[in-house]
Amino acid sequence: MSRNIFPFPRAVSSLTAPPKRKNRHPYVVPESEIRNFVESLGIHDVNTVAVRFQVVADLTKGALERRIERLTRSDFRLVKQIASEDDSGAYRQIMTAIVAGLGQGPSGVNAAHLTARRAVELAFRWTHEYFSALDRYRKELRRMRLTAGSS
Repeated sequence: MSRNIFPFPRAVSSLTAPPKRKNRHPYVVPESEIRNFVESLGIHDVNTVAVRFQVVADLTKGALERRIERLTRSDFRLVKQIASEDDSGAYRQIMTAIVAGLGQGPSGVNAAHLTARRAVELAFRWTHEYFSALDRYRKELRRMRLTAGSS
């Protein structure tokens, strides 16, 4: 005979179940679109595009930290200017979605922020700094393995 050791009936399992999300992804476009765009960039374009997305991430982070509903007019104009700085279809599609998200209140600003931040994270994997950091990490792992092997 099994005994219920919990003080609540089993029907209260919703307390332990993760909350259901309305949105399948936290971005203004699917992550696959961000990834495909970044991976399509040439090595000489990665930093330029990453800088643009970093500006958007910084502006939206500022709005989120100040708990305001939307960007200031000047910040919004700057995002729109950044959106027009590249003629690539994929870039325009992502930036159009970011601009649209900025008009949807705090959740839209948050989605725009997460999108821009994710683009920067993905772009970093194609930069010289990433490969330098990866090389330092590998050297440290080898050093640790040699140290552990000599003990």
